[in-house]
Amino acid sequence: MSGWRRVALELLPAQKVIVESSPTPMYLWIELRILCGRLLEREPIDRATVSAIFEYARRCLWWPNQDIRTAAALAFYEHVLTDEPIRQHLHEWMTREEFDGLQEVFAYHVEADDLKRFSAEFYERRRTHTRNTRK
Repeated sequence: MSGWRRVALELLPAQKVIVESSPTPMYLWIELRILCGRLLEREPIDRATVSAIFEYARRCLWWPNQDIRTAAALAFYEHVLTDEPIRQHLHEWMTREEFDGLQEVFAYHVEADDLKRFSAEFYERRRTHTRNTRK
């Protein structure tokens, strides 16, 4: 079994069908992004699964294989600002450092003015979220 599939199954065991039926990492990331958006539209939010998707994305960005890194960047991170439910909750799943490090990736599908607006929105929500979770 490929390493990317093994790690996905470890982190997302409930998504076994999606993981095992995905022929490529790119295909899997498309499916996981769609799933993530759907989960963030529902109440209550399945925080464990969303958290696992973001953890898997983090790991894929540091994967030794360039194809795995590219799949996570292109099929997941490039779209998180244009997927409304994900963007609205992004501050809960990404640190400021992670967000800053992905600016070039985000800019691929977002105009410069929108990226500034979305960034300001993220920083404000992150600041408020961090303050509220410390209490």
